[in-house]
Order: sequence, then structure tokens, then C-alpha cells
Amino acid sequence: MTGRFSFDPDIAFQHVRALTAGGSRLVGSAADAAAGHYILEQLRALGLAPYEQVFPVVAGETGECRFAIEGAPELLIEAAPMCLCPSTPPEGLTASTAWVGGRGEEPVGPGLAGRIVVWAVRSRSDFLMSYPRIAAQRPGAVIAVWPVAGIPPKHQQLPQVLAAKGSGVPTVCIGFEDGVRLWRERPERLHLLLVSRTWASQTSNIIVEIPGRTRPGEVILVGAHRDTAPVIPGAIDNASGVAVLLELARHFAEFPMDATLRIVAWGAEKAGMAGSLHAINKAAMNLDPLLATISIDGVGSWQASDQCYVAGSEDMTARIRAVLGELPVGVSVGYFGSDSEMFALHGVPGVSFGQAGPALSLLHTLADDLGMIDRSSLIRSAETVGTLVGAMGTAPDEWRTLRNVPVAVSSGIREILEASGWLD
Repeated sequence: MTGRFSFDPDIAFQHVRALTAGGSRLVGSAADAAAGHYILEQLRALGLAPYEQVFPVVAGETGECRFAIEGAPELLIEAAPMCLCPSTPPEGLTASTAWVGGRGEEPVGPGLAGRIVVWAVRSRSDFLMSYPRIAAQRPGAVIAVWPVAGIPPKHQQLPQVLAAKGSGVPTVCIGFEDGVRLWRERPERLHLLLVSRTWASQTSNIIVEIPGRTRPGEVILVGAHRDTAPVIPGAIDNASGVAVLLELARHFAEFPMDATLRIVAWGAEKAGMAGSLHAINKAAMNLDPLLATISIDGVGSWQASDQCYVAGSEDMTARIRAVLGELPVGVSVGYFGSDSEMFALHGVPGVSFGQAGPALSLLHTLADDLGMIDRSSLIRSAETVGTLVGAMGTAPDEWRTLRNVPVAVSSGIREILEASGWLD
């Protein structure tokens, strides 16, 4: 017996506090390394033997950032620079304005070259998938207007694949309200000064296994990314997910399942799922034993509803609904945008646990701090994940028969990841 999943919210909250205390865990930074050391020590304290899968990354930081309408330099517009993108010239860039994504928009084509593009982003998916296409036209800079009112500008970073190729352009995000004013006034020329620096660094995936008692060759992989967007402390995204992951390790170290549980604290998810990409393509992780991969990403926020997105078959989705039937969680086939989808490209079903709710609009902003974590929400999310893991681990033969990713699902994921510049 695995025992009913024993989640300790006090211990989990301590994990969230410890992980956010050092500020942003940007990929390849000292805080990223410190978070990795903390996770290793917590796993070792459970009597487990974790190891690191180290891989190279591009790290970086941004300095001075000033954005204004030409001729009104004193009226600065608040902007959050995209990390890992190039700098403007030292004196800044002044150029004619191009308008993309809203009324009267210009086509994405050679006409954008050298100009400052004000881009009305339609959604998070639009930002991820359209940015590489816009940047490929070599504009002088991109000003991304986020489509949510009442929040600070979003902090983003260039995906590792694009950063390594030098494929970005100077880019900042501004708030919706400032974007509305720009589109209304339609200034002919804008000025942007952005200082950015990059260097070679490294990060790691932290992996530990709890062997199965009777079917050790059948493996359930459960992961959560430890890195954050630039600048932000990342309590919801994703210290909360790592805290749940560590609690899963604590429980199942005491109550092993029939199947093996592989725990992974992913590195560089925010940089284009670079950690899972490395595990599959460079470290050649054997995927055959995997029954499924599960991601925990962005949980524990107040007034949120739990969501489970399945990159797999309708049969697996129906079985997950049956397992979680008495719990308040929505289960659907769909793309979420976390490391489990990288495995779905290779035929391993991916299950992503996240949330929908008001606090989710604050992700990638400075408001994603410890105060956003709600104890009851974190308990609910953890028990939901623990219930599914326990069900898979005690009946691996059944879940083996459901191990299928339809071509339509995997090809849809590939289309999204390729458009976003996340696949090498």
C-alpha cells in the first residue's frame, strides 16, 4: 500500500519561502544554482540519492532600460526588458514606428526592418509563437503590449535555442494601458535604450528515483521546473510546484509504489523547456519504461481552480477523469506549455497540472511573490497530483495499455514548439 498521500502544507510553505528568498532564479544564475543545491539537500535528507544532469545555457541580465516617444524623453513609459536579447546601440535607438497586431496593423514582412515595432499581443500563445516570426524580419526593436489590463509589464526571456543563435532583437514588454495610449496617439517615431549582457553558464536537471517494489521497470516521471522568469521571485511559478514535488518525494520514499517514481526538478523550463529537451536529445533518457510524464506548474494561488491538461489519448484522459472524479479539478485534452509536452512529442503521454484564476495574470510580474500562495489551494493541488501518481503507481499494467499519444496531438505540440523557437 502507498498510504493516502500525506501532504504537509507547513513543510511545503517552508520550501516556497526558501526558494523565493533569493529572488529570481533565472536560468544559469547564482540563484538558480542555489535553488538546485537546496533541492539536492532536501532530497538527500529523505535518504534518497539524487544526481544532476548538467548542461550548458546562455545566461544574462539587463541593465538600463528607457522607452519614450521621440521628442518627449522625460515622459518615460514603464517597460520590462526581455532578458537574453541584444542591446540597442549605446546611445539608444530612434526609429520610425510600425504597428502590428491591432487595427490598421502592418503585415509581418520585410517592411518592419530597422523600425520599432509596437506589437499588440493577442495572447500568451501569440507571444510565444509570433515573436520569432517578427524578430526574423530584423526590426530595430520590438515593443510588446500585453493583452491584460491592470498588471505591471511582463518579464520575459528569449528561448535558449534563439539566444544561442543570436536570433532576437532588442525587446521590451509594456502594460496594456500604455499600449492603448500609444495606439491611440500613433507617434511616428519612438526611442528605446536597452542594455543587455549575456554569457555562457550552466544549469541542471535534478533527478532521483524511488524504485518500485514489484514492477521497477515501469516508471512514472513527475517533474516541476525550478527556474523563473527574469527579476521575479516566482512563488506561484514555480516554487509552489517544486514544493509539491518535494512532498511527493517525501511521501513515496516512505511508501514506495509498485512502479518506480522518477522525480525531476527541471532546469531551464522558462528558457524554452531546455531541460527536458536536453534530457531527451542530449542525455538520451530511455523513454520506453515511462508510463507517463507529469508536470506541476503554477499551483497554490488564491481563488484558483485546478486544471489537468492531457497530451495523450481520449482513453487516458477518461481514465484520469475517473481517478480524479471526486476532486475539484478540470481534466481535458490540450496543450499547457510545460516539460511534459516535450515528452509527448516522443510518444510518452504528458499530464500537466496547473490552475486557472485571477492570480495567474500576475505570473512573470513582480507580484508573483510569497504573499500569493494560499495554503488551502496548495493542499488541494498537491492532493490531486498525489492521487493520480498513486493510482498510476499501484496499477502500472493498466496505465501501460493507455500509453499512446495520437498523431494529431503530437503534431499539434510540435507545431507550437517549432513556431516558438523551442526546438533545435
